[in-house]
Amino acid sequence: MELLLSLCRYSIAWLFLIAAVSKLINKNAFSHSLVESFGMPESLRTVSALTIATLESSIAWWLFSALGSAKIAMTLALSMMAMFSLVLVLTYLWRGPVTCNCFGEQRRTFSIADLARNAIMICAMSLYLVSPELQLQSSMFMPVLSIAFVFAVVLIHLHEATELLTKRSDYD
Repeated sequence: MELLLSLCRYSIAWLFLIAAVSKLINKNAFSHSLVESFGMPESLRTVSALTIATLESSIAWWLFSALGSAKIAMTLALSMMAMFSLVLVLTYLWRGPVTCNCFGEQRRTFSIADLARNAIMICAMSLYLVSPELQLQSSMFMPVLSIAFVFAVVLIHLHEATELLTKRSDYD
């Protein structure tokens, strides 16, 4: 259980850090997406983009560090992810397809694979929160951190796997 909970914690940390860095690298595209897809006022787009990236990176570093309770950071991560997912779904229902630059992709419509990724993230966060807090053995830290990174990258590119499977089935 210690290994599973640590993978949950560090995968979420990686996902939040990668999302924050992607938003900062592609700040204009992300802030434009906030206006175009979510109807955010133009005057708030830059400050909103920077605020979201700052919150994500702060939560990520808190989850990576041994300072304070990781449960508080995970609660903040879960709140942010649940709110973000709810906004995405409601925006889709009210306005139609949504472009999301969460991980730096340009002009890609939010898909069922992205929704599945969000659900997996919410489940991982929830599992971590309902379990007792455990301390990972120091000898396992780097292997777990590495596996968590791979898992995060796979989740980020989950939509590409579904696209490849769809294209593959077209040829069968």
